[in-house]
Amino acid sequence: MALQLSRFLVKPLMWAGLCLLVLAVPGYGQSEPELNLKGAIDFHVHSSPDSVPRSIDADDLARLAKESGMRGLVLKNHFESTAALAYMVRKEVPGIEAFGGITMDLSNGGINLEAVKRMSMMKGGWGRIVWLPTQDAENDSKRRDPNKPFVPIVKDGKLLPNVIELIDFIAQHDQLVFETGHISAEEVLLVVHEAHERKVKHIVVTHAMYYVENMSIPQMQQAARDGAYIEFDADGPFVGPPPAEDDGRLCGSDSPDRPGVLHSCHEFRHDPQSAFSVASPRPARIHASAA
Repeated sequence: MALQLSRFLVKPLMWAGLCLLVLAVPGYGQSEPELNLKGAIDFHVHSSPDSVPRSIDADDLARLAKESGMRGLVLKNHFESTAALAYMVRKEVPGIEAFGGITMDLSNGGINLEAVKRMSMMKGGWGRIVWLPTQDAENDSKRRDPNKPFVPIVKDGKLLPNVIELIDFIAQHDQLVFETGHISAEEVLLVVHEAHERKVKHIVVTHAMYYVENMSIPQMQQAARDGAYIEFDADGPFVGPPPAEDDGRLCGSDSPDRPGVLHSCHEFRHDPQSAFSVASPRPARIHASAA
């Protein structure tokens, strides 16, 4: 059965309410009531095994999530598909809903429709997410190394034919979720609009306020008007490198048309055991209202 995005995303909330939830979170180290993570789904988890250091294995993370009453996890890897890993995590930790996906980075062949097809065909059917390039997006790659190869998605202001082909495939498979990856804010708007026009059912802007994308409020509003959900994460404005603008802009603006998607800990820079209490209050309280 096709997974409904409502299983991942929050119900509509007033933007002001979102801001209040963010502002009301006590600082790290302050006492607070026990968090209610019941029914929460972390939509963006980096864990081991990986080809770069991570601080917790996916199965151990799933056990922590289950003990905390969470509903599920979306496992992400910049360098390979996580559809098989999601299948094994579900087998090892019954009762947790694990989902996988694939990024369109160089190690996966760039914009590689065949890889996406195989990911979606993986046993179990838990490969559901397709991210555009992340660390190999031009926007991210050039920040790391101006001479580093990257995966292009645009030429002369237009999406490349292979990107259009990928979007059309996703539009034909309602169980898939289309995410923007680490492309630039301007590219995000171009991609989201095209996906909306081509009837992609589930569109998510990946960590919109992360320093790599650093989308403005008007840009996030535009993406929301084109049907996208906006993802916010603890590794962006809260514990990651500071963005170019003051994050206070989030609560000082008019309401976007749709609410955001939040996830908890991203790369678990803190001790995994404490990650749920350190980084998750913001997303957990939003996720807890999900159907």
